[in-house]
Amino acid sequence: MIENFKFNKKFGQNFLSDRNLLDAIVSDAQVENEDVLEIGAGAGALTESLVKSAKKVVSYEIDKKLTEHLAEIEKKYSNLKIIMQDALKLPIEEIEKNFEGEYHLVANLPYYITTPLIFKFLEETKRCKTLTVMVQKEVAERFSA
Repeated sequence: MIENFKFNKKFGQNFLSDRNLLDAIVSDAQVENEDVLEIGAGAGALTESLVKSAKKVVSYEIDKKLTEHLAEIEKKYSNLKIIMQDALKLPIEEIEKNFEGEYHLVANLPYYITTPLIFKFLEETKRCKTLTVMVQKEVAERFSA
């Protein structure tokens, strides 16, 4: 975890750090040797778990305070590209320029972007093979109702 990091309420940040949980997410996402789009790199814990399994990971992060930290992680992995932009505001075509073919979306989503982000990918692309997203319990219950 990043020392002295102050979470930004505006971004609804919730960073994962439990190694067992991170490994389970990557395993469940079934991304071995696959291209992965991660929305919300955060502190990079899930990102680092993904790059160890995936062929390629492109990760978007909105919080510019994390730029330097994520740049250090990016230097360690040749199959990782970090983009410091709001993926929700970008056209799908812009995001998909990072991939030659199909890809998997993996994300630990803050409450406020969960619905718009999921529907953006469900409605606007045919190249995203799977969505593996961690959401708040209330959001999951709403989706499954």
